[in-house]
Amino acid sequence: METSIRPLTSLRGKTVRWTFEDGPLEGKTFEHSFADDGSVNWCSVSGGSCGQPHIEKQASTVALTDDVALLSYRSSAGNTLTVALNFIDMKLVAYGSNGETWSEQRGRFKLVSG
Repeated sequence: METSIRPLTSLRGKTVRWTFEDGPLEGKTFEHSFADDGSVNWCSVSGGSCGQPHIEKQASTVALTDDVALLSYRSSAGNTLTVALNFIDMKLVAYGSNGETWSEQRGRFKLVSG
């Protein structure tokens, strides 16, 4: 089991990699790096390495408790992703929408750096 980063104060400066276990992106892995300026750099991961990088200028990351963080951003393609990360059991719940569709997905994550 991955270790918790306690107390959790921010995701800024950290890189998180997660894999969805259900929903429309079941089995897909993504990596998100949260910069100090509030932007997020993310990519789809295949074979252990990142594919095409995407940079979104604004992402919100909030520590709800010492063990739970919430992040949200809108991609340049118009999709919004909101994810709750539980650092006790390293599980997540994510909600994605694009103005026409909405989905809920669950998965697991780990800290890659930070």
